[in-house]
Amino acid sequence: MAHRDEIVSFLNAYLHIDQFQDYGPNGWQILGCEEVGRVALGVSANMEFFRQAASWGAQMLIVHHGLFWGSLKRIDLTLNKRLKFLYQRDLTLLGYHLPLDAHPEIGNNVLLAKRARWEILGHFGQQNIGVLARDGNRRVAVISGAGHEEFSAAVALGIDEFVTGEGREPLFYLAQENSVKLTTLGHYASETLGIQALGPLLTQEFRLQARFIDVPNPY
Repeated sequence: MAHRDEIVSFLNAYLHIDQFQDYGPNGWQILGCEEVGRVALGVSANMEFFRQAASWGAQMLIVHHGLFWGSLKRIDLTLNKRLKFLYQRDLTLLGYHLPLDAHPEIGNNVLLAKRARWEILGHFGQQNIGVLARDGNRRVAVISGAGHEEFSAAVALGIDEFVTGEGREPLFYLAQENSVKLTTLGHYASETLGIQALGPLLTQEFRLQARFIDVPNPY
């Protein structure tokens, strides 16, 4: 067993959450029981992930996409159901968004490039979230999730290919007009590696079990 607050402090420091301006809070979002023996890892905070995590017996849930975004002013019925589920079972929920995309060791973008066996050249884009890589003589920009806003910054680096999670409608023609190959992996699929990498890290650092729960999403 490990103490909840020790895990939170460790992850906050390891993922350097203070270095990012994000769309929502990083770190703890819901505080549950203090003693943690099992940690469930998932991409998004939805009810199916919650149910599977609780069924496995997890005390702590860690996700890439948390519950809270922007300046939340109201709790609608969907959010109310999710919160009630967590509170009734005394579950802790942690969320790490941009820090888990950008991390130089276990970030989604670094791990995507490594899985493709590309040479990593550096980072690019706002808050250095994207990864610039080399595939032979080709320069590839990698940015998970909805990375379309970083396309122009990547083109300025002389890329041959742009790899992202989801592509908004204009991105297809922007890539075509700039002679850049566009590869879209799916938002969910592009952001599974970082959260999975937290498992071995936590089991090594603390006396607990960690399991990635895959809740497939085609988008």
